[in-house]
Amino acid sequence: MTSADELDQLWRDGLAVLAEEFNTPTDPEPRVALRLRRRRRVRNATKLTAVVASIAVAAITIAALARGSDHRTRVTSPPSPVPVATVAVEDAPGGSLRITFPGRETGLPLRLPSGLVRFHVVSGAAGHELVLDGPSGLRVQLSSPSTRTSTTDVQLAPGQYLMHCIVPGHTEAGEQAAITVATP
Repeated sequence: MTSADELDQLWRDGLAVLAEEFNTPTDPEPRVALRLRRRRRVRNATKLTAVVASIAVAAITIAALARGSDHRTRVTSPPSPVPVATVAVEDAPGGSLRITFPGRETGLPLRLPSGLVRFHVVSGAAGHELVLDGPSGLRVQLSSPSTRTSTTDVQLAPGQYLMHCIVPGHTEAGEQAAITVATP
């Protein structure tokens, strides 16, 4: 039989062999180096994955484009409604409001078709507020020098309308026009 010292020595030798097999460094410097190598491998694998994914997306996009225009998705906006008539309103010299209608005589009641009508207002001076009586909702304020032009589309139903300036005294001074809207 062996003595207790010999058994202790065998035990220590066996532990040393096992420690070498597991390769667990006891010195902190190799442990830090091992951690850095692992992090570098993970970082490189992440970069490689991103590059492969980018190449795959590019390949899919190129393949979709190569299929032709029949398979592409198109985004279109609905066409904007076209007005059935345009009414121009402009300031006359001297600051009085003059309502003109392109291609028609002024002073007569204006006849417009029902539907979308575009009102284009041009102002040379501030101090007017133009409205179209009735359910039209047209109201153009020309109260500041920066408000020089305004274009508004209004849906008009058949009926009688009065376009005028609502600044006190302006309607009475002649800043008005009668409009008759008929069925087209």
